Amino acid sequence: MLRSLLSFIRFILSPLISIFENKNYKLRTFYAYFLSLVSVDKNLILYESYQGKNISGNPYAFYKELIKDPDFKKVKHVWAVNDKKQFAKFLPKTAGVKVKVIERNTISYVKYMAKAKYLINNTSFPQLFQKRRNQVYINTWHGTPLKTLGRDIKSSKINSHSNLQHNFLHVDYMVMPNRFTFEKLASSFDIEDLYTGKVIDAGYPRVDLTFHTNPNEMKKRLDIPQDKNVILYAPTWRNESGTEKATEEIYQNFVELKEHLPESFEIILKVHYLVFQKFQEKGLSKYCVPDFIDTNELLSCVDILITDYSSIFFDFLHTKKPIIFLAYDMNEYETERGFYIPSEELPGPICPSVKSVISEILSLQETKEKYRNQYDKMLSHLSYNDDGNATRRAIDIIFRNQKNEYVYRPYTSNKLKILLYGGGFTTNGITTSLINLLNNLDYSKHVIALTFSSKLTPSIEENLRRINPNVKVIYRGGTLNYSIFDAYKHKLINKFGLDNKWLRKIIPVKLYKRELNRIIGNTDFDTCIDFCGYVPFWTLVFAFGDFNNKIIYLHSDMISDSKRNKTFQKNFSIIFNMYRYFDKLFSVSRDVGEINKKSLSTYSVSDKIFNVTNAINYKEIFDSIKSENINTFDGQDYLLTHFINQNGIIEFKGIIKPSIENINFINVGRLSPEKDHEKLIISFHQVHQQFPNTKLYIVGDGPLKKQILNLIKQLHLENDVFLVGLLNNPFNLINLCDCFVLSSNYEGQSLVVLEALILKKAVISTDIPGPRRILEGGYGELVENSSHGLSNGMIKFIKEKPIYNKFDYVEYNRKALDEFYSEIGLKQKP
Repeated sequence: MLRSLLSFIRFILSPLISIFENKNYKLRTFYAYFLSLVSVDKNLILYESYQGKNISGNPYAFYKELIKDPDFKKVKHVWAVNDKKQFAKFLPKTAGVKVKVIERNTISYVKYMAKAKYLINNTSFPQLFQKRRNQVYINTWHGTPLKTLGRDIKSSKINSHSNLQHNFLHVDYMVMPNRFTFEKLASSFDIEDLYTGKVIDAGYPRVDLTFHTNPNEMKKRLDIPQDKNVILYAPTWRNESGTEKATEEIYQNFVELKEHLPESFEIILKVHYLVFQKFQEKGLSKYCVPDFIDTNELLSCVDILITDYSSIFFDFLHTKKPIIFLAYDMNEYETERGFYIPSEELPGPICPSVKSVISEILSLQETKEKYRNQYDKMLSHLSYNDDGNATRRAIDIIFRNQKNEYVYRPYTSNKLKILLYGGGFTTNGITTSLINLLNNLDYSKHVIALTFSSKLTPSIEENLRRINPNVKVIYRGGTLNYSIFDAYKHKLINKFGLDNKWLRKIIPVKLYKRELNRIIGNTDFDTCIDFCGYVPFWTLVFAFGDFNNKIIYLHSDMISDSKRNKTFQKNFSIIFNMYRYFDKLFSVSRDVGEINKKSLSTYSVSDKIFNVTNAINYKEIFDSIKSENINTFDGQDYLLTHFINQNGIIEFKGIIKPSIENINFINVGRLSPEKDHEKLIISFHQVHQQFPNTKLYIVGDGPLKKQILNLIKQLHLENDVFLVGLLNNPFNLINLCDCFVLSSNYEGQSLVVLEALILKKAVISTDIPGPRRILEGGYGELVENSSHGLSNGMIKFIKEKPIYNKFDYVEYNRKALDEFYSEIGLKQKP
């Protein structure tokens, strides 16, 4: 009784305590209220530059143009910054115009993010952000890319671009300096065919700032004599730029330039804000242009630009003044990061040292002539609309709804759009089935986006990289924006499930709809497919989404599967009650489909269950066995599974190679109750007593690993039964064995049986739905579901060496894809 009371008190207090103790939780809670209760103000604009680090760039250009336009005198302008005190006093204002500066990641910030009609940003809002239907999000990015971005960065993690992708899916207008930039952004952030907004290619607003700033006034502001020629040294931001080494390097370059340049030149330094902080700490900030001075306004007084890989040089092209690249580590940078534009196309000399930079400056006229063609070509290709009027053109399009040649929709395809959730992408049957399906589909017919929200591990990342590159992967970052009441409802459902009628009445439908909007932004998907079918959160989100067609997969005898443990029972009490909101339930085999129709009849879904067999990827299987990767150590051959050669040290893991002198059985499956490996090992023990030259390889991992190892030890089979763990490529090992044995008590279809048949292996399986449909008719051996049945099957294989029918995997796959296309409303190419 006391325990129940304490549990209830914790349940009630948990969200309230989180509001006071967890800043992010508090912001999400307030944001949820603002999204629900606060009206959008049509006369309010929220600006943000570089995630609040300063007031500059394209948003600043929009702001300066709007505050002087009489048509927008009623508009209220709000700037979000990290340090309100630092920037508020430098913000230009116009009499009668309402301007406010707020700090990011505060309650005011999320209020204005929910309330402003127009949102202007040059990078990204936080993960909690979601645009409301009547808001207009303008993203301007922050320069033409020379360096690779997003998933194109060679050293980046597979999901490092997730928040920028999240933002772009909400954008209504991408204000771009050129088409090249949009194409690179769309590709590198994986939004091709998903982005539904418009692109404005009317010149870059921030470049207007250079046109409209008086160079003499800028010199005066910087205390530079009017008769001096100004050289700007602006090195790029690098991930290590905040370190002591990088700061010292920039400083030494600057000092060397300053010492060796003629007196007629004045050199100034503009660095990333993190480097600027380091300069401040060292008392060297006097050499830097202050962060509150906009870079493009600064360029108005610059005569020569020295940079390395910064996009600043694209903004400088229209001046037709010299650009010099101090790029001492170009080869290293190319290897680690990568470039979109070859070095030979750059509009100026690439110098490996400060000394060579000085040499180019002293022979400036020759340098200009030498690079004139490259300069002019890049100017016409990437800066063709920069004439000082870009901001006005963009304002006319966005705020006055003008239609002209500067605005276009990049993606107008009528392809079917499918949103799909496929689980956590751990190495298991569902992951393999999904990868097989995605690698077999015809992408001329549809656009497929895969949602993913699990933590990355090396094996999960490897599985994600196996997906067809045409699939768009939407990485869900952050979490639900829920109010206190939403939090209670969500927690109640997850704690008690949905079998209770009262709980079904309090489902926070708006919460799940809102979360779907946060994940997919403006993209309208025709169909959603919960391919996993085991995660209540995604089933809830898909169930209440606005899709024309909702599909969920049944990978097994679902009622039997739900009885694995208490967690499964609770999860499936949610999932089963959500089936009613789906249009179709896809069963992966015909006989399991019949079982599900009967066992799920309580949920009134029998007429929604359709048979859609899993596809196979036989080409990948054959490619996987081309190289066995065998290594000999201490006289024993090993099949390598992991190999690292680093800094002169070789590290590898391997499996004892199955010997042709032995009879080698193999099983692949999760070490969990339904796979019943204990039964398999007991039956193998019976076989091994008669045939000592038998071996058993078990591929997989799971909760019963310790128990299975104990059984192996108890039966003295340590040298005959090998628990090899998870393998991303089990096919080499299967191919080296003689016979595949499936010991499961229930299966959906058992993809691994199909894979063994593709490799022309004999297959023994317990006579259960799923495998029965595959093997009946002479394709393998079906045995009684017992240790006795399995041992008899293995002994028969050893003694009789039966020959089974050949499996036609090409025809099988054609039928499987026909079923899929037919049920989602498409036809497969003949």
